[in-house]
Amino acid sequence: MQPDDLKAVRAFLGWTQQRMADELGLSRKAVVEMEAGKAPIEKRTVLSVMYLELMARAEEQVVMVPRIKLGKQDD
Repeated sequence: MQPDDLKAVRAFLGWTQQRMADELGLSRKAVVEMEAGKAPIEKRTVLSVMYLELMARAEEQVVMVPRIKLGKQDD
């Protein structure tokens, strides 16, 4: 994962750097440095970011199924 990829995921999620840091258990400074390419993005961070993106995208795909009344139905 490159710095721009991290920024893109954060933008997709609509999160601030502080929110991303909180969700990843990192400091805001760490996120700032990773996005600027000044700090490496560790494999565990990549996996966590990918998971957060996957879950957010899955939530977008949830389709609400209309509830139906069970039992005898009137015609």
